[in-house]
Amino acid sequence: MIRFHCSETCLITLEGNSSVRANLVDKNTLIGLLFSGGTALAGLILVFLGGVLSGYDSYDAVAKNAVRPRYKRRAKVGLAGFIFAMSSAILAFAANWLPSAFFIPISIAC
Repeated sequence: MIRFHCSETCLITLEGNSSVRANLVDKNTLIGLLFSGGTALAGLILVFLGGVLSGYDSYDAVAKNAVRPRYKRRAKVGLAGFIFAMSSAILAFAANWLPSAFFIPISIAC
């Protein structure tokens, strides 16, 4: 179980089977890490989506109909990952501007 408490510093507690581990992190450092991680992951996923699109475009018109479901599934998974990564970055950006720490746990969950 993960417990999260944040004011000026954020306390993240991880409870396992027989161990408890707590980390104390500065709020601005955590927001910066979430924002940069979300945008970096979104960029990598865009590269993956470009590769999927390039692979699909390499087929001729007849073969595209045969491989469309496979590439469509890959594109949907990539798009879902991109949306979650950008959501994490946007929520971290919002947490930087708002005084409450409401958006930080949601950004971590994305």
